[in-house]
Amino acid sequence: MNKILKKQIIYTLQLLTAVYVALEIAIPPNPYVRHIIIVATIIIILKHNIVENILNVYERLIKKLFK
Repeated sequence: MNKILKKQIIYTLQLLTAVYVALEIAIPPNPYVRHIIIVATIIIILKHNIVENILNVYERLIKKLFK
């Protein structure tokens, strides 16, 4: 269930990125740069399990410090 939801979120974010890139090309003064950067960063974080990895490292660090 969790993997299916994660894939759906990633596909939705990829669609948003495509829409923002299309709007960025269509409108000259570049109003959507921040939106594209934020959505792309979230996609990278989700695809590479960065949150889970950070939590695992933090948990191991806490265990070593309190042993």
